[in-house]
Amino acid sequence: MTRLEGAANVVLRVPCVVALDLLYRWDVQDFTLLTYDLSVLRAPSMRDVYYLAQLTCAVLLLLPLRHLLRLYLYLLTALLLYMAHQTAR
Repeated sequence: MTRLEGAANVVLRVPCVVALDLLYRWDVQDFTLLTYDLSVLRAPSMRDVYYLAQLTCAVLLLLPLRHLLRLYLYLLTALLLYMAHQTAR
């Protein structure tokens, strides 16, 4: 059981590591210069979203495996409910 637990620990943490790597390489200033309407997307608000995403990924990396698995199951359930809702429309 420990090998399966170790593999799950690695597999469930890979998306957070990839997201942190992408956020580390991404420059917020370049993205905010591409916007045409500054009233909709201001640089400080974009910077806040950037730091919030980094903080979220860091917290997800620090979660214990049981809580991380439960979080992924909740996200999967919400996605399936949304897809069922869209299909039923």
